[in-house]
Amino acid sequence: MNNAIKNILIPLDFTRRNEKFLNIAAAVANRHGAKVHVLNVIPFSLLGTGSVSGGKFFFHGNAMIESAEKQLATYKMVMRKITNEDVIAQHAIGSVATQVLKYSKQKNIDLILMPVQYPKRRPGFISSNTYEIIANSAVPVMTIPENFNKEKFEKILFPIRNVKAVEDKLQSVMPIAKKNKANVRLVAIDDFERKSSIRNLENKVQLFGEKLHNSKISTIKEDLKFSLEPHNDILAIGDENNSDLIAVNVSTEKSFTQLFKNNFTENIVYKSKRPVLFFPKEEEATPAQEYVAMPYPMMPV
Repeated sequence: MNNAIKNILIPLDFTRRNEKFLNIAAAVANRHGAKVHVLNVIPFSLLGTGSVSGGKFFFHGNAMIESAEKQLATYKMVMRKITNEDVIAQHAIGSVATQVLKYSKQKNIDLILMPVQYPKRRPGFISSNTYEIIANSAVPVMTIPENFNKEKFEKILFPIRNVKAVEDKLQSVMPIAKKNKANVRLVAIDDFERKSSIRNLENKVQLFGEKLHNSKISTIKEDLKFSLEPHNDILAIGDENNSDLIAVNVSTEKSFTQLFKNNFTENIVYKSKRPVLFFPKEEEATPAQEYVAMPYPMMPV
């Protein structure tokens, strides 16, 4: 994965103006010299109204598209003024998460930057668009709460859990830390029932600390913490240290006994009061990929 941030995607739904978010987004783009892409997605459900019993249907698609194009032009002008760069602005029709992820792949987006208003809990049994994008994105997603007003991330909290891709997350966070001249707080957190991984986590803290030091990034290392609810402890540490950004690996797994509870990522999405950088989970290898990766594959007979 290329860790340089050259293309930033901002999905906007126009439900409310957020000047603070646009200033933060512009500051991120300026620090990294990145091109900004603004995407508005019009859901199919908003294209028309009507009822089966009434036998009438009113199509609003043309008006919706015209309105979206006008608002996109306004946002494009605003972002261009504060980034001093040309801004790409487009609209799409369909599922919000599907269209955002599709655009991200087609345009080689390096970071998806989203304004969010955290609901504190899952909105019913239906996942939010924000969660669907985070859970399925192949690139990092950064969420910015509406009440956050800092334009630099000078204090980055980096939890180290016993999950895949935590090493890759470090490589993604380092450019952000450098551009913000930030200090990175390393905190190893493990579940009580997995104490066998203590040595592994302690080794990672040491290794990551050395890599950050060699890259001239200020580092703070905390003692290993055991937790029954890692998401709560991570958010609490972020609050205690007034962190400007929390970097976490996406974890969507849950056991059958937790089927009706939020998973780790959902809890972070719906409870954090601070910006969060969600690093994509490592994709499981397909049987074909595992076969090719074998050092001496057995040929079929």
